[in-house]
Amino acid sequence: MTFWTKLERFPPIAIRLLASKRIDGHGKIALTDEEIAADSGLSVPIVKSLSWLTSWDTVAIGTAQAFLRGCRIDLNSREKMRFIASYLKSKPTYRYLQKDPTLWETQFKPLVAVYLSHRR
Repeated sequence: MTFWTKLERFPPIAIRLLASKRIDGHGKIALTDEEIAADSGLSVPIVKSLSWLTSWDTVAIGTAQAFLRGCRIDLNSREKMRFIASYLKSKPTYRYLQKDPTLWETQFKPLVAVYLSHRR
């Protein structure tokens, strides 16, 4: 699969929903917009706007690379891509996104709804 095919298959909104980190003894939790911004070098408003996109069509290559880096997603990692594809094919529960009830209701639940409506 080419890099471009991977970008088409995993739009920014999917990448954002998958952005997480492991917490010792607590499984994983979602990365915050601020953490993604800090790791990517992008501003928080840019991270927020990219998070809602259902296509990479309007995103500059450098910005896409920075966003992927900030979300800790490596599209060149076969292991990571297999996990992501398998997870998204199943009926994901996004439990790690629900660990903060406020963020779940205000940010992640609406993102999941948009992502699911786009996928169909």
